Amino acid sequence: MDNNDIIRVTSKPEEQSIIERAKYIVQKQLLISAYLNKFDWYLADKTPVDIRQQEQVSQLILKRIKKRIIKSTTEVYVDDDYMDTVSTTDGFYASKKFDADLVLTFNVGSNTRNSLLVIKKAMSFEKLKEFKELKKFIIKLVEIFEPKYIEISDYVFYNDLMNLELDEYRFGWMTYFSKDVKLPSIPAEIKLEELSNGGRLLITTEETFSCENPDHIRKAKLLVDLFRSNNIKC
Repeated sequence: MDNNDIIRVTSKPEEQSIIERAKYIVQKQLLISAYLNKFDWYLADKTPVDIRQQEQVSQLILKRIKKRIIKSTTEVYVDDDYMDTVSTTDGFYASKKFDADLVLTFNVGSNTRNSLLVIKKAMSFEKLKEFKELKKFIIKLVEIFEPKYIEISDYVFYNDLMNLELDEYRFGWMTYFSKDVKLPSIPAEIKLEELSNGGRLLITTEETFSCENPDHIRKAKLLVDLFRSNNIKC
């Protein structure tokens, strides 16, 4: 994917206080880190953290949340139980090369319209370079988040090559849907796997998805058109 891969994990937003959000972010990041066997990360301000130090990292993120709230509102003091309708965003970077390596960004809040988690450049991480390993990672994300859907695509494909509305799925390589999402009849050339939780995983190719491969693009567009014609939206 020329390091343009992007994974979007989406589930129903929950109402949480800012301390609950901070702890939630750290808890989920720890589960992902355990799977990847990587515990050292950088925050957006390049502060190095060991995600196993959950309380310490939660407090760092909480401090960052409070600072942003005070900066963007009229609040002069924000306590740990503060709640608002603005989503809390924070990220973990695999290295200081922010533009080149794996990054995970959480969007947590009751009114967020964004994905709960966005993972960019996953295939830059050694354990996730191959299709089989990336697929296992997606199944692990399903276990961790119990999401409504997960999209694995190429950023250039859906951002530059497709004219997609905000409420349309970003098809590309693989797409997971929970059992609660009603799917249309899927063409035989798209691989459909049912997971142990009843969710479905659609796979356009078992090769590495590429915008340079006409067949990959054709299959992804086939799904876009199929869902459009059936008026199935996010």
